[in-house]
Amino acid sequence: MTNDIIKNDCQLNQYAESAARDIVDKIAGKALRENLLDVAAVIHGGEACDMAHEHADGSEHVIYYYKAHAICQNCDTENGEAFLEDIGGPGKDATYNSIATTIAFGELHSRILRALYEMGSSKCTTFLIIMGETVAFATALGTIFLIFIALEA
Repeated sequence: MTNDIIKNDCQLNQYAESAARDIVDKIAGKALRENLLDVAAVIHGGEACDMAHEHADGSEHVIYYYKAHAICQNCDTENGEAFLEDIGGPGKDATYNSIATTIAFGELHSRILRALYEMGSSKCTTFLIIMGETVAFATALGTIFLIFIALEA
């Protein structure tokens, strides 16, 4: 854990892009280690999306209240607020801190998914084309629908 807080949207985007790169590297590494020619099996069930959820859920910027509050105060949290709404609102036992961590999670998760989507046309697609597979999967988070498609060259 660091004492750094997210101070603006640019920093949050950089953090999400770094997480997305880690996810892509892990998926590519797993496929290579297991000598999988069927990359669809590696991604089956939206493994990248699951990893994005796990990364956001375990992020220090979500689990530590003051860091979650920093995201809420310093960044555009439209997607995080939509996530809060999509899960039924704060709930009757919600606290100021739990609302901030939920919004921070929703915002970070959506930005990691967006970064994965944007990487789909470069590193992800290149890896999938090398493996010779055609893969498509989709995920939905709130009002955001991201579709990853890699076609054989």
